Amino acid sequence: MKRALALAAFLGLFGFAPTVMAQEKQPEKEAEKEAEKEAEKVEEKEEPARPERPQRRQRVDRAAQGEMMRAMRQLDKDADGKLSKEELGDEELFKKLDKNEDGFLDLPELVAGRAEVNALVEKQAKAIIAEEFKILDRDEDGKLSKKELGDEDAALLEKGDANKDEHLDLEEFTKARQEANAAKATADAAKERVAQLIERLDADKDGRISKEELPEMLRGQFETLDKNGDGFLDAEELAALPMGGQRRQRGQGGRGGERQPEGDTPNRPNPDGEDEF
Repeated sequence: MKRALALAAFLGLFGFAPTVMAQEKQPEKEAEKEAEKEAEKVEEKEEPARPERPQRRQRVDRAAQGEMMRAMRQLDKDADGKLSKEELGDEELFKKLDKNEDGFLDLPELVAGRAEVNALVEKQAKAIIAEEFKILDRDEDGKLSKKELGDEDAALLEKGDANKDEHLDLEEFTKARQEANAAKATADAAKERVAQLIERLDADKDGRISKEELPEMLRGQFETLDKNGDGFLDAEELAALPMGGQRRQRGQGGRGGERQPEGDTPNRPNPDGEDEF
């Protein structure tokens, strides 16, 4: 008996104790693993939703700003950069938008009421077109003939005569006039952007842009743009250059993931809500 006890003590001393101790620790390890799994599940559930990308929000804000700048130019009769109650033409809406109660609406206040301002501008534009229709309708038959439209507006009849009766009723005339006005506004804005571009790039002030005066990233397009091959780009040739085609943000990668150096901003926000290089 003493011998058996001595042998058991000897085995325990050198790590040969029965496997009962290892078996007792097994449930503890399994419990720890289960606890870790449960903790991971809780962390996954509590992971916050991804916030909206600031770049997309910035684009939307810039579009709204561009729309309201166009509305400002249309309504701002004295060109002081703000709208009075009379210039807006809607007392109730003016009171709602004039948050600082200074008696004028600035650009941020117009952007905040973008939808309502757009609806008001649309309503006012239709009222002006209706008044024009009334003036042109000399025989007061509720439609405009080619003669009443005159040579200047003959194109409206060609494009707007939906029922092909060779006349324009008020609905047809309104739609045709709105489309013509929109096309003119787009063309005028393009001319203005080209003029600003020439002013910014034309180092020798000769009214045209040489290849050396173009930003380096656009010089590869020079030969394609130079239609007459005279070695310069005039206003008409520059108008073919896509103004929003070289969009890059400061600090973000261009092609190949390269970062733009700090201060290198080939694109600048345009008042009309578009990007320019």
